[in-house]
Amino acid sequence: MRIRSRVLAIVATTVALGAPAAVPVQAAGTTAPTLSVAPRQGGVLAEGAALDLDVAIQNHGTGAVTPGRLRISLAPAPIVGVSTLVDQVEHPSTVLQGDLVATTATPAVPAGQTVPVHVHLSRAVVDSVIGHQAGARVVGASLDHGSDSVLAYSAVTRIPKGFSSSVGFGTVVPVTAPAGTTGVVPAADLGPLTQVGGAWYTALDAAEADPLATVLLDPEVQASIRLAGSAAPGSATNFLERLGALPNEVVELPYADGDVTLQRAAGASHVLQPTSFAGGAVSTPVPAATPGPTTSPTASPTATPAPTPTKPLSDTDLLQWHPASGHVAWPVPGTVSPVDLRFLAASEYPLTLLSSADVSGAPKAAGSGPHVTAGRSSVLLADATASRLLATASDGSGVQQDSALAELIALLGTDAVTEEAGSVLALPARTGDRADLDQVLRTIAAQGWIHGTTLQALAAGRATKVTLRQHPVPEDLVAPAAAAIDAEADVRALGTAITSQAATLTGPQRLSLLGALSTSWRSSNTGYATATAEVTAQLKTFVRNVQIDRTSDINYVGGSGSLPVAVTNQLDQPVEVVLAGTASNGRLHIEGTQVVDIPARSGVKAKLPVKSISNGPVDVILTLQTKDGHVIGKPREVSITVNAGWEAVGAVVFVTAMLALFGTGVYRNVRRARRRMKAAK
Repeated sequence: MRIRSRVLAIVATTVALGAPAAVPVQAAGTTAPTLSVAPRQGGVLAEGAALDLDVAIQNHGTGAVTPGRLRISLAPAPIVGVSTLVDQVEHPSTVLQGDLVATTATPAVPAGQTVPVHVHLSRAVVDSVIGHQAGARVVGASLDHGSDSVLAYSAVTRIPKGFSSSVGFGTVVPVTAPAGTTGVVPAADLGPLTQVGGAWYTALDAAEADPLATVLLDPEVQASIRLAGSAAPGSATNFLERLGALPNEVVELPYADGDVTLQRAAGASHVLQPTSFAGGAVSTPVPAATPGPTTSPTASPTATPAPTPTKPLSDTDLLQWHPASGHVAWPVPGTVSPVDLRFLAASEYPLTLLSSADVSGAPKAAGSGPHVTAGRSSVLLADATASRLLATASDGSGVQQDSALAELIALLGTDAVTEEAGSVLALPARTGDRADLDQVLRTIAAQGWIHGTTLQALAAGRATKVTLRQHPVPEDLVAPAAAAIDAEADVRALGTAITSQAATLTGPQRLSLLGALSTSWRSSNTGYATATAEVTAQLKTFVRNVQIDRTSDINYVGGSGSLPVAVTNQLDQPVEVVLAGTASNGRLHIEGTQVVDIPARSGVKAKLPVKSISNGPVDVILTLQTKDGHVIGKPREVSITVNAGWEAVGAVVFVTAMLALFGTGVYRNVRRARRRMKAAK
C-alpha cells in the first residue's frame, strides 16, 4: 500500500479535453464505449525510462458517455510465454490486473466521438513496479463511468543493458498490382501508384526502412512499367530504378499475385502465367474493386492497349527481375490443402508461405524457427498472431495501431527471454493500407535484441514436420474461376488455327484471365464475381470471332457433291480451320472434312463433301475444329431436305431389277430340277 500511495502521489497525468462542459448522460440501452490503451515508442522501456501512454475513449452510442475515472495498472512480473501474453492482452478478465499506478478523471464523451487521454508515468514509478528484469509486462486501463466500467490492455517490454539473448524477425514487403487490371496496369494508372503516397511508393519506403525485409514482387509490376515504354510517367521509371537499387532480397510471386489455390480448384493444371505480351492488354475494362486510400489508382482502370516501347522487349525481358533469388508462392490463408502443395511443387515453386493457422502440429521445440515441411514441401510458417499485429500496426496511425505494435514487440521480447522461438516470421496485410509499415519496421529494427533475417535465411534453418489442414476453396469462388479458365482454354485452342501472329491476339486474353484470378480481389471479394463474369464473356466473344455464319441458308440438292457452308473470321489475322459434320440418319453420308482458309476480317463458302442416299429430311450438325480436333465455338445444327438425283434413283431401280431378274432365274431353275426328279421316279 505504501508503494501504491507513493506511485499515485508522483504520477503526472495530462488529459486532452475536447468535450463541451455540459453533456447529457448516456442514454440507457445505448452501446457502451470502447477503450484502447497504447504505450508510445513501441512500448520499449529502456532502463531509467519513463512511460507515456495514450488512451482513447470512443463512444459508439447515441447518447454521451458520462464523465468518469481512468485507472492505469502495470504488471510487475514478466510474461512467462507468448500464449499467456496474447491471452492477457486480448482476453482480459473483468477486473483490472496488476499494480495500480495512476488514476485520473475523464471528461464526458459525446455520441460518435473519441476523446484522447495522455498518461505519463515517471521513471521512478516504472522502476518501482517492474524493476530491471527482462521481459514483457501487461499494462491495463479501466474506465469507470457511472455504474459501468470497460477494460483495455496492451504491453510494454523491458530489455536491460547487457541482455545477451535475441530473437530473429523476418517479414516481407508485398509489391503487387491492384485489383481491376486486365493483367497489365495501364500507363495512365502508373503515376498514382508510384508517386508519393501511392501503394508502390509506400512499399519501397518500407523496404528501405528494413534492408532485411524480403520484397515479394508481382511480375505484373515491372512488366507494366516496361511495356508502357515512353508512355510511362517519370515516377514509374524512377520507381523501377529505386527498386533495383535496394539491398533487399527480392523474390517473385506468381504473375498478378495469382490466387494459386483458386486456380488449382478451378481446374488449372499448373500455376497460370502470361503466354505473350505481344498484344498488350485487352481493351475491354475489368470492373475495379473498391479502392483503398493507397492500394489502387484513383482513376478507374480502363485497360487500354499499352504503347509499344521504343525498343521492343521480349516477354522474358518484361518479366525478368535480375536480383530475384527465386520464386515463392503465397496462398491465401485458410484455403490451402495438401493437394495445393503438390500443385505448387509441380509448378516449380520451391517455397511456400503459409499461416501457422493453416497447420496442426506447429513446432513446439525451444528455439525453433518458421521453417517446416508439410509432406514433401518446404514451407515457411508465418506466425498468425504476429502477422495480425503487424498488419494492424501498419494500418495508419492511432491508439489501436500503436497498441498492436507494442504487443508485437512484447511477443518478440517474450520469445527472446524465454527462447520459445528462435525466429518469428510475420507477414503484413497483402492489400489495404500499409501507410505506416515503414515506421513499424524502423521501430522493430532499432531494437538491438531483434535481429532481422531474410526468407532465404529462414528457409535454410532446420525444418520440423507439420500436418497441413484441409481447407477447401469456397464453391462460390471456384465456379466463376472454372468458367473463365475453360473459356480461355478455348481461346488458346483457337490460337492454334491462327496462321499469323497468334500471340498478339491470344496473349491479351490470358492476361485478362490472370487479372481476374488475382488475390487482390480477396480483400473484399465484392468485385470478384463481376470481374470473372466480364472476363468469361470477353473470352467467349473472342472465340465467336470465328464461326459458321448462322444467318446464311444452307440448302442441298442432289447426289454426290458438297454441302455449301458460310464461315466467317472477324479476327485481324487469317485462320485455318476444319469444317466437319454429322448426319442424323442414313439419307445423307458425310464423306469427310474440309480444311478452310479464311482471310482476316472476311468470310468464305466452305464445301463439306457429302453423298445423298435417299430422299427426305436430315439434321446435320456442323462444327469448326482445329487441326488437332478441338471444337471452336458452338456447333450449328441445320435441317435440310435431301432430294436425291437421278443417279441414285437409277441405281436403286437397276439394283431392284437385277434382284428381281436373279430371283426369277433361281425360281425357274428350282422348278426344272424338281420336274426332272419327278420324271425319274
